[in-house]
Amino acid sequence: MVSPKLFGLFFCGVGQPQEPVPLTKVHVSASISDCTAKVTLLQTYKNTTRNPIEAEYTFPIDELGAVCAFSVEIGDKVVVGEINEKEKALQRYDDAIASGHGAYLASMTSPDVMKCSVGNLPVGQECTVRLVYVTELEVELQRARFVVPTTVAPRYTPPSSTPRPVAPTPPVTATTVPYRLTFNAEITMPSSITNVSSPSHPLEVQLHEGEPARATITLGTTNTTLDKDLVLLIGHSTPFASRLWVERQLPNITTPSPSPSSLSNNNNNIAQPPLPSSSPSLGAMAVIYTDIQAAFPSHFKDYDHCEFVFLVDQSGSMAGSQIQDARHALQLMLRSLPVGCLFNIVGFGSKFVAMSPTSLPYNQANLDAANMYASNIEANLGGTELLPPLQWILRNSSVPTYPRQIFVITDGQISNTQEVLDYITSAAEPMTERSVAASVSNGLCSYKYTDKQYACQSWWECRTCNLANDLGVCLVCKNTCHAGHDLVPGARFSQFFCDCGARGVSACRSLLQPSPTPPIPSEAVVRVFSVGIGSAVSHELVRGLARAGRGTHLFVMPGERLEAKIIGQLALAMKPSLPKMEITWNIFTTDGRKLEVKQGPSPTPPIFHKTRMLVFGLVEDLPQGIDIDPDRSSIQLAPSLFNNQSLPPATIALGQAHLRQTDDSTLTKLAAKRLVADYDAKGPQFNDDVVRLSLSQRIVTPLTSFVAVEKRRDPVTGTMQSVVVPSALPQISPHGHLAMPSSGGAGYMPFSISSAPAPHAAAFAPFSSLGGGPSFPHQHNYAYGAAAMAPSPASSAPPQMSQAGMRPMMAGYPQQAAPSFASSSSGALSSAFSLQPASLPSPSSSSFHSPPPPPYPAMSSPSSYTSIPGDYMSSHAPSPTSTTTEPASHRSLRTLVQQQTFQGSWQLTPALATAMGATITSLQSSQPKHVADSSIWGTALAIAFLEGPLALLHDRWQLVVQKARTWLSSVMSADQVDDLIGAAALVVAQSAAII
Repeated sequence: MVSPKLFGLFFCGVGQPQEPVPLTKVHVSASISDCTAKVTLLQTYKNTTRNPIEAEYTFPIDELGAVCAFSVEIGDKVVVGEINEKEKALQRYDDAIASGHGAYLASMTSPDVMKCSVGNLPVGQECTVRLVYVTELEVELQRARFVVPTTVAPRYTPPSSTPRPVAPTPPVTATTVPYRLTFNAEITMPSSITNVSSPSHPLEVQLHEGEPARATITLGTTNTTLDKDLVLLIGHSTPFASRLWVERQLPNITTPSPSPSSLSNNNNNIAQPPLPSSSPSLGAMAVIYTDIQAAFPSHFKDYDHCEFVFLVDQSGSMAGSQIQDARHALQLMLRSLPVGCLFNIVGFGSKFVAMSPTSLPYNQANLDAANMYASNIEANLGGTELLPPLQWILRNSSVPTYPRQIFVITDGQISNTQEVLDYITSAAEPMTERSVAASVSNGLCSYKYTDKQYACQSWWECRTCNLANDLGVCLVCKNTCHAGHDLVPGARFSQFFCDCGARGVSACRSLLQPSPTPPIPSEAVVRVFSVGIGSAVSHELVRGLARAGRGTHLFVMPGERLEAKIIGQLALAMKPSLPKMEITWNIFTTDGRKLEVKQGPSPTPPIFHKTRMLVFGLVEDLPQGIDIDPDRSSIQLAPSLFNNQSLPPATIALGQAHLRQTDDSTLTKLAAKRLVADYDAKGPQFNDDVVRLSLSQRIVTPLTSFVAVEKRRDPVTGTMQSVVVPSALPQISPHGHLAMPSSGGAGYMPFSISSAPAPHAAAFAPFSSLGGGPSFPHQHNYAYGAAAMAPSPASSAPPQMSQAGMRPMMAGYPQQAAPSFASSSSGALSSAFSLQPASLPSPSSSSFHSPPPPPYPAMSSPSSYTSIPGDYMSSHAPSPTSTTTEPASHRSLRTLVQQQTFQGSWQLTPALATAMGATITSLQSSQPKHVADSSIWGTALAIAFLEGPLALLHDRWQLVVQKARTWLSSVMSADQVDDLIGAAALVVAQSAAII
């Protein structure tokens, strides 16, 4: 079933003929300040029908945003909305409609969709809807990222899922919408602006003379459609400087209603009226940047071993350049993986296809086969069902000492987002059990890993130590600290934390016993890193996956290079994160009072190396007549390591420069938004807190709405009609196919149906860690609990389709048994929160019908999965890809990287010379006499070429070179490595082509 999210103004009446209600103007004005923005959206409509209308306007909004003002201009009147509980607001709206008065309603239908209703719009009347929201700016590769959502593609709904309620379906089109977008923004950064660009739209940028931290932005064209999100990337000289902002509203402010002229004025200098607030409050924002590696070098080394699972969207909506970009990025990630890891590739659509039933060891045979497999992935798996492959991955057995890192690459076009996020959240909760297995293999007390979190494990009562009834000791402590004690015979198995370890190191020797491998934080046993690609990706889904999976997320618009971003994300996955940070808010008034600050989010999310985190604080019911003391005010940051060891705190001072005495309330609204999200995550028992905060801070939540009633001297009479304004479809990539709802309303197929042969499906039986393995790659249907999939005949006919909705009718896949788990000092904290900019790389600005690669030959047992069959390699060449528009440097990089071995070295071959634009003879003749192994010289040359002619592509090859340098360091000293690469650089400069 398809449940599209619809955008535009359309009528609610039933049985009336559909007539157009032209949307004549769309204007977005933004005021961007550091990491925040206030956005005003103006949309002007005119009733050209012969009857009054009731209209609904549904539109996307940034998932991080908080709608905080709503008004409508009708003729010479401006009606301002009030915040009410949702049911009360709806009742007021209905009562006004029934009485013939004007009524207007703004409510939230999902975290990223708002709906405005305009009731009793008179004949021939024009109305301008004004909606204001505040939002946060994220950071990608040193630049702030500001997004104005304009459209969302139809969402695939799995048959077993219940979609959110949505408005009726209007006709949609990509080419005939009559309205266009105008946009302007005022930007103020905390330091000099270095660049402003957009991967989505042409811009005109005007820097303010004498004010290098300010700029004015307008669109570079007047013919701008709303078929893709508008994205701004803003660079400034100190993007990762930690800082604290405090915003106090000036006393006795009365916020005037916006005038009709300010609402309808569509020029580029539209005024931004102050945001209303019903109670005096104080908002604070902490911008926290952490250089974890520098501050805690002994605690935060790269993981020695990891398991990487790449979950790639192969649904029809990924067709075109998106699947090609995913293919290239996957190949580059495979080459960038560290030696000693495990990996797997899973593609998903209406079904999912696993390269292997279990993750494979990273060796040359498996890398070559996986690279070939990745080169053949296509967007040919139908709909978008993300939940079944996630369930299969998370239920699959893993090695406890190998943290599992899941990368999800998707265009995010699904409707059961909350169902997916709920599963990831619930699946992450029992991950401490894996830490218990790691404690056994490392000979450490399980308390070292779980602290006071309950985890399922075996435990024993000890009469000698008076640990009985609900008290006891873990397996490791039983055999060490309590060896020879009077233990109650027989183990108990339940949710438990070790009471021996809880007594501390003075009582528990197992807490101090050296560990063969570094302890693994329970938060890092499974992490999810999400990548949203395309012009209409669901920000709610992509951010939610990373939030629930305690990872990171990123977005890639058409025109941006996926490889450049995802390699940085892969680098983060190879390192631990700080699981949490305690923040103490020391906000003082000038008379010495310390204010009580409520924090959101609380607790903080995991903190990754060289990333930025925003934390907000809110002081409600601020006493009148007080001033903030900027010299005494600060926050203290106390991070905790994965073993719950606290580190010395660092301080971020406020200072006069970051204290804002203002008639605005942007930080207050954003702090309230974060607190509401925290309450909402805790469950319905906190609904009263959500409503109270929403009403006091005037922000829309799932439980509240804006409502405005226009009392009319002459109530409207007559029958209201229904008309639809067409919405622009999302822009699609070259040769791509936009997913559309079927006419039957129960299916989802590409807009252009493929006539390619149905993929062959290998027969397999349910497998476990003890039994025979299935054939692979494994193709699974979304239906749980059904019989094993039967072999598909080798036929060129497409899959059987049901009459309603053209949905493929496939058999189910077997459920897998729950995985079994075999046993197997702080640095200088202040340096972690630097006030200096980070040294990070700067960003860079197939055919849908191809069948997937045939399955690998069947294997008889899991032990056979140590490498992928070699005959697969010889019989399946990569599918050709177009490189006509790809820069020569990118082609050279791709060719060079494909020749690197899994260990990180390069053989000195003619292919290497060709990739470098040199001859094999010149490279061989330049090899130093003291270097006997040509692969050592080939590796040095490849590194020199990457770090020289291809230096601008550092963000793509950084992990490749890191692995190569590690390999060289294993065969020679560090000084010899540097000298050899220096000699190779001279050769490259003389004989290699300069790209």
